[in-house]
Amino acid sequence: MEAKIPPKPNPFAGRGWIRQGISFGLFMFVFNMAFDYFFYDENPSVGIALKSLPIWLAGGLVYGYVVKLVTPTDQSKGE
Repeated sequence: MEAKIPPKPNPFAGRGWIRQGISFGLFMFVFNMAFDYFFYDENPSVGIALKSLPIWLAGGLVYGYVVKLVTPTDQSKGE
């Protein structure tokens, strides 16, 4: 008797890619603001933050969408 392994849910189904993309964009925004502060001795200003936040969020959404496109969704492989 062979045990059946239930398929894993696709984390990118529906709008999961948007959540992951925004999370990635926010992480990169915070990381880069801290990186500039610690390594270049630049104090983060509100102007720089307001300019870079939408750029990082848009980049995160592009990242999430590309990951959704390249992630295999066929769970029947390996059966």
